[in-house]
Amino acid sequence: MKKLITLLGLCLLMTFAFGQTINRAEYFIDDNDPGFGLATPIAVSPTGSNIDISFTISNAVLSSISEGWHKLYLRTRDNSGKWSHTLVYPFEKTGIISGNQIVAGEYFIDEDPGFGEGVPIAIVNPSENMDIDLSLSDAELEDYDFGWHKLYLRTRDLNGKWSHTLMYPFEKIGWQDENLVVGAEYFFDTDLGVGECPYIEFDSPIANDEVTISIPVEAVPTGLHWLYIRTKDLNGEWSHTRSIQRNFSIVNFVAGTLQDNNQTICRNTIPQSVGFSSPAAGSNLDYRWFRKNGLVDALGDTSGWTRITYPNQPTFIPTQNLLTTTTFACWVQSASGGGWAVGQMQITVLPQVSYGVLQSGNQSLAAPANPAQISFSGVPVGSGSFSYQWYYIDALTGTPSDCSTSGWTIIQGATGASYDPPSGLMNDRTYACFVTPTGNPDCGDGCWASLSRRIDVSGVGVEELSEAGIVVYPNPFYDVLLIEQETLEISSVRIFDMHGKMVVERNIFNSREQLSLEQLASGVYTLQLNGKEVHYLKIIKH
Repeated sequence: MKKLITLLGLCLLMTFAFGQTINRAEYFIDDNDPGFGLATPIAVSPTGSNIDISFTISNAVLSSISEGWHKLYLRTRDNSGKWSHTLVYPFEKTGIISGNQIVAGEYFIDEDPGFGEGVPIAIVNPSENMDIDLSLSDAELEDYDFGWHKLYLRTRDLNGKWSHTLMYPFEKIGWQDENLVVGAEYFFDTDLGVGECPYIEFDSPIANDEVTISIPVEAVPTGLHWLYIRTKDLNGEWSHTRSIQRNFSIVNFVAGTLQDNNQTICRNTIPQSVGFSSPAAGSNLDYRWFRKNGLVDALGDTSGWTRITYPNQPTFIPTQNLLTTTTFACWVQSASGGGWAVGQMQITVLPQVSYGVLQSGNQSLAAPANPAQISFSGVPVGSGSFSYQWYYIDALTGTPSDCSTSGWTIIQGATGASYDPPSGLMNDRTYACFVTPTGNPDCGDGCWASLSRRIDVSGVGVEELSEAGIVVYPNPFYDVLLIEQETLEISSVRIFDMHGKMVVERNIFNSREQLSLEQLASGVYTLQLNGKEVHYLKIIKH
């Protein structure tokens, strides 16, 4: 009989803050805390504010506790007499067995039914260390979906103790009516590993016995070599590797295929590079890059194309800014012939950025005015797309000569390609639109659209008021405005600022009324005279 005795060797890192020194430690087992300073002492050497504590619990101490799980408690004290928090460490005391032999096992897939509840595995010859061969039948896998799953395995010893549960991922794949393959890989002499060799993908799945591949001439060594080929089927499974030994010769010339890299770019910018998606094949390959204005196909010979001075290599990196739409193509020349690579890179170059033109249609309206909707007569061009923001200024002016919005007031929410000003405008106003390039490609910074919409808002003139027997003076005024009328036609007045906000409202009771307006700031206002008829007059305060 072999007696297994548990020895606890602990290496614990203890730390006190504020530079205190740990100079004492103690432990106890389970919940039998005798109190601070009364537990089993642990020698601390050397002392310090950050130390490792190593100690061993004797057999005598462990023999006094039962088999199974217990708790070890540990704490330290510093040189000021303060104790640390009590730390707890679980441990297990095992029993007496005659050889730790594996006598049973079980497995389950994806979900754990609990210890002893999995599918049993028969153990014919118990031993301490063994290999377990496990084969799952089609019936056992029938209820599981196609795809990845997890197989879990664990064993039990003579003591009834279970091992850790081990996990093995596996994939359930479906059956194919035909063994179709989607690609193949090859290597000469030395295998780089499954999936790591040059790979040729087929245009569509084919039968395994119909596989024919073309290997680029640059990849074929001369002389006597072994060529190895393996195929991959619809399930991603690889075939056995087949070998062919022979002397290799150069294959026929193939011009290759360019990457699909057509682009739309901003004017006066450089396009991206282009290379080969399917390489050319042949001996002494010479890559000749050409360009031609417009969106064209590379057909026939090189007539009408302009040769680009560029190194003889299969990747073309443009270095010049383009001003017009251009097509790039590659003529591949070999010792046995030449021709265009399949495809071309067509670069659509957008026109110079134009921020558009607003419709003409300045208006002269009487207050309260209702300006007409404003739209573009010429839309912006030269970027992937554009965003719009409308502004106004309380004056009759033109579009700013630069791209600054200083002095203009943004109209919140007015971000469309047209704008319908609200009614009730009391003073002169000019509207303009700030246009910003956006989208893909984004071709520059924002600026004003050409033209602006000016709204000249006028009230009645002095002559019209005079005909109605009404006189308003002085105009301009300082603090006092006088209103005289032959008959009491006007019963109330309102004054609006340049933004259309009413700032004064008064009732009129006399044929000569004096309005004290010292609270108004200097500026231009609209006076509304209300009676049997409504009259408007611009007034100016010094």
